[in-house]
Amino acid sequence: MRKPIIYIGMILLLFVVLDMGFHWKSSSGDVMMETIKVQDSTGEFVTIPKHPKRVVFLNTANLEMYCAVGGREAVVGIPTTSIMSEELRQQVQGVEEVGIVHEPNIEKIISLQPDLVIGINVPMHNRVKEVLKENHIPFYINGLQSIEDTDRTVELYGRLTGDENEADALRKKIKEECDKALHHSRNKTAPRALILFASPNSQNMATGESFAGDIMKRLGGINIADVDSTIHGPYVPISMEYIIRKNPEAIFIVNKGPYKGHFDKVVSDMEKDELWGQVAAVKNKQVYNLPDTLFSSNPGSQVGEAMEFMANLLYGEES
Repeated sequence: MRKPIIYIGMILLLFVVLDMGFHWKSSSGDVMMETIKVQDSTGEFVTIPKHPKRVVFLNTANLEMYCAVGGREAVVGIPTTSIMSEELRQQVQGVEEVGIVHEPNIEKIISLQPDLVIGINVPMHNRVKEVLKENHIPFYINGLQSIEDTDRTVELYGRLTGDENEADALRKKIKEECDKALHHSRNKTAPRALILFASPNSQNMATGESFAGDIMKRLGGINIADVDSTIHGPYVPISMEYIIRKNPEAIFIVNKGPYKGHFDKVVSDMEKDELWGQVAAVKNKQVYNLPDTLFSSNPGSQVGEAMEFMANLLYGEES
């Protein structure tokens, strides 16, 4: 009778070994976690915890969406940034900061012993990935270039937090807001427009490859930065000669850095400037402020709000 018992014992041991193949040891070295494999925005397949317990975020939009679907308790690291809604800032008050988006503090990240780090597809984050890999910390690069990326992300984060019902409700809400904005723009003529990213050191036009430019394009807006087929990239330095020639009827300004909150000063400077004074939008006082929390980059779950905001500026508020 001993042989059957030995065989049963070997079979049970085999199941244990196979089961461990679907688990991952955290960087802290004391927890075995169930994992899943996901494809990131670089095309690489990454093994991450099925339900992470300690997550570090390197940008605001990914952080915002994770918190929106019940993930706040797992957040142990956040980006250092001024572009964050007051609601989110209150939610993550007291959480350790790990540096600005384009210069994360690797030592700080590692010291937090995360079981997952989430960033975006920018050069510095791709370099961070190699260091984290050496320290056995999973790094998921999640690009947010479009509304579709937002929807996909909310769905994934709902699975990671275990709150899929909340994620489904949020996806439905975002879709309804976007559909409302698109309906508002239907069969209407938009003004020729310029989207201007202003900072103390530079002024750039946003093209349809930027988040704000993509929103305008979806709403039927006419972005003068997209008229010239030789212009490439999401942002290009302004040319006053080009702007005067295209003569935008509306200008939308996203203030960056120390210019944040100084929209009136930017407009006043335009009105006093001989070249800007020739532009129809400036002459007719059709210069509008785009909140940086909604338009400087993909605002995560607030993307529907961003679409409605721009639709109201392009076509007037619905009665």
